[in-house]
Amino acid sequence: MKLRFAGNSFFTSEDLLAAAQTELQILESKERKKTVVDDAAFKMELAYREAGFPEAAVDYQISEQQGEYNVLFSVFEGRRVLVQTVHLQGTDSFDAQYLFGLDQRLKAQIDQHEPFAYVAQQLKTFSRTLADFYKAEGFLDVSIDQSELILDPTVEQPVSIAIIVTEGEKYRIGDVIFSVDSDPGQKSELQEISGQFAGVAYNPRLKLLLRSKIQEYYQNKGYADVDIAVDTIKRPEQAVMDLEVVIQKGEKVTIQKIIIQGNERTSETFIRKRIRLISGQLYTLRAERESFSSLYQTGLFSKVGFKLESFGGPGQKRLIVDVEEKLPKEFFVEPGWGSYELLRMAAGYTDKNLFGTGRSFRLESSVSTKSRQILAGFTDHYFMDTKIWADVPIHYRYRQEPDYTISENGFGIFFSEKFRNKARLSGSYSYSTKKITDIDTTLDQIYSDSNYNNAALTFSVSRDTRDDFFWPQSGYLGTVSLEYADALIGGDLSYIRLTAGVREFIKIRDQLVFAMRYNMGFILPGPGQTSIPLDERFFNGGENSVRSFRESRLGLQDSTGAALGGTAFNTISLELRRTFTTNLAGSLFIDAGNIAPNRTMTNGTSPLAADRQELIDATWKDFFSDFRYGVGFGIQYLLPIGPARFDIGFNPDRRPETESEYAMHLSVGMAF
Repeated sequence: MKLRFAGNSFFTSEDLLAAAQTELQILESKERKKTVVDDAAFKMELAYREAGFPEAAVDYQISEQQGEYNVLFSVFEGRRVLVQTVHLQGTDSFDAQYLFGLDQRLKAQIDQHEPFAYVAQQLKTFSRTLADFYKAEGFLDVSIDQSELILDPTVEQPVSIAIIVTEGEKYRIGDVIFSVDSDPGQKSELQEISGQFAGVAYNPRLKLLLRSKIQEYYQNKGYADVDIAVDTIKRPEQAVMDLEVVIQKGEKVTIQKIIIQGNERTSETFIRKRIRLISGQLYTLRAERESFSSLYQTGLFSKVGFKLESFGGPGQKRLIVDVEEKLPKEFFVEPGWGSYELLRMAAGYTDKNLFGTGRSFRLESSVSTKSRQILAGFTDHYFMDTKIWADVPIHYRYRQEPDYTISENGFGIFFSEKFRNKARLSGSYSYSTKKITDIDTTLDQIYSDSNYNNAALTFSVSRDTRDDFFWPQSGYLGTVSLEYADALIGGDLSYIRLTAGVREFIKIRDQLVFAMRYNMGFILPGPGQTSIPLDERFFNGGENSVRSFRESRLGLQDSTGAALGGTAFNTISLELRRTFTTNLAGSLFIDAGNIAPNRTMTNGTSPLAADRQELIDATWKDFFSDFRYGVGFGIQYLLPIGPARFDIGFNPDRRPETESEYAMHLSVGMAF
């Protein structure tokens, strides 16, 4: 088949073929070729109309020679019309720029202050959108007039379009009239509901909202089958719309029986404890919603449904609870990379519905070039049938820190409860046996090659309003934690540790986020405790703190360059994050942080190895002093398990004897 074009100058033949590509691709296989060619010509006309040719037409002729079809498309382009500006007239109640914002494409064209193609359909669609908007704001009699475009063949300049709006009166809701037999108490409560609508600009959606609120009111009174209709009575002379509510209450419904369906693995007892509706009591919509939320939040079900069925006499029903279970068992393997640990790998197994009780068991293991860890844990998400989350982990950990090696065995008992305002309160008891080795004797004369047991009570509170765990665009995370260790609860150490932090994310505009982070902490030795062991101290610097330093290299060092850590720290970060594509992002950051005490060593001894009071005094004295800085940029590739991140931080005021000019970090997950 041969395709030819005549009369086209604005579009090339290739452009027109592309405009009708879908139709022309199936042309060879279609018997009704005229229908397909007709569709192709229509698509070409649409391409011209979108380019600003309101008079364009595409005709065609089909001929056959020696068994081969030939199609000649004859194009009449007409004059191309450009629009200089669009005027809105009569819009007294709203700003014109706000109204143009109802069509972002049209607004962008107008804001460029350059002539753009006249597309009749675009302006008609905008006029309909404008009318719908006015009616939604109560202007029920609004009319939109867009005069037909009349072209003057002697004038070649761009045209101006006027859209004339006749707003009319703004209707408001007047009286809400109820048709129902109710006691005085119910009448008062219904009037309270309807009072929320009095004087509000009328919108057809308000009928549905009023119906929903009244239906919810009656269903919470036990009328599960209540039927409500809302009609309107228009009073044009006052620009008022009255609402007439007709209510058929029906019988109050009592739950006679509750039937659970679809639970192949989860015990019926566990499900029934999450259901707030009780056999022998009245049905309420509130209890059904609470039951749905309680079951769905367990994380065990992909679908939860409630259905009432007649069961017995009038007003007696049975409740069918239908659930669809998720697969409870998961295996995972997660590779990773860190600038200090280098290659790392984690694997694990989780059963989220152990023996159908809603409790979970997990077994996790991780290994890297610097560390290895094994953890087993048992979690009860509803400890003693409360909202308290309880967890009992047992762990083994081995890690080579930059200046020492730690091996540890331990267990813990954790309790936590999450509240509706996204706050969480937690408490725990932990016990661990630790062994610190591979320390140069000049680093810490007291805790070199030391073994000790640590037992601690920890209490913390946090609130998390972030909109995303891996790549937040808004919200904040705030935490405060207090830890107490003492021989009275089973350990060898005595101290008090306080840590706190906040991370906030502010969306400046689409794809651009400003992020802030502040973390602090201090640990003070208790009575009889002269110093703090290496593994309990704070260290700063690295991929998740001040990024112009290598891991743990910010702060006091001994004569060999080994980091001593400290009993207090501060970290501050400001970061501007920009998403470029679906998976690629970049950031600019400023980090600042310190370690206290930060005085140089005297005669080979630091305040960390002095007596208790000297250490406490040095910690407070240096708490907000000697901040080190980092400035730099990062590149992130967004993955389902978190961003793969490359950061490079530069040290603007480095100390040549102990600090590098820059540090590079490659890891998974953001710094904060």
